[in-house]
Amino acid sequence: MNTVVYDSPGFTLIQDSCQEWLLLEWRGLHDATTIEQCCGIVLENVRRTRYTKILDDASEILDGWRETIDWIEKNFFRRLAAEGVQYVALVNAMDWPARQCMGTLLRHIEQPRVDMFDFDEVAQARTWLQAASTVPAR
Repeated sequence: MNTVVYDSPGFTLIQDSCQEWLLLEWRGLHDATTIEQCCGIVLENVRRTRYTKILDDASEILDGWRETIDWIEKNFFRRLAAEGVQYVALVNAMDWPARQCMGTLLRHIEQPRVDMFDFDEVAQARTWLQAASTVPAR
């Protein structure tokens, strides 16, 4: 069962209780403020659900992430790992500048395990995440 937990023009967070993961859907332009706010919402819901997997669909984002790459790497992904997230399937953007930002980001992330999929590979991202075996929750 899918439950929309948060919805705005640029970001939707869905709790998929059947798969036991969070689905993030990013759209359009974002700045550091909106990115940090949305990431805070994700962290709150990771704590609440204790899910260890995230399907992060960034296929519809546009450029504007470059200024936050360092923060996402050093803050957000480390906090996800600290909260128990083990796997993130990241569906990369169609927008070329945004794609480059996501590629740069993933070179430096050690935890959680992140696999990137092209914008038209959502089904493959789901399959990878379903197959990912997690250590039992804390």
